[in-house]
Amino acid sequence: MVSNRAIQAQLIDDDAAATIIGVSTQGVEAGSKNVDAAKQLGTRIAGLAKERGILRFVVDRGGFAYRGRVKAVVDGALEAGLTNKKEAK
Repeated sequence: MVSNRAIQAQLIDDDAAATIIGVSTQGVEAGSKNVDAAKQLGTRIAGLAKERGILRFVVDRGGFAYRGRVKAVVDGALEAGLTNKKEAK
């Protein structure tokens, strides 16, 4: 989620209906709402995911394209070693 105050990202197990990992820029110093902060958030969530043995993720935007800070989170996760698994349709 991206708001005018913070950026948040979660990894959710749809089968178990549970949030596995959640991270946010809330409480981080000023400037935590920009694209660089979003990319760092993606790197951070990727590190936590890899610690739990998670190597693939799917971006669920409900069919809408993602860009800007949301894309930066995804790019950070990809650069940190996760794989974006496209959903089969």
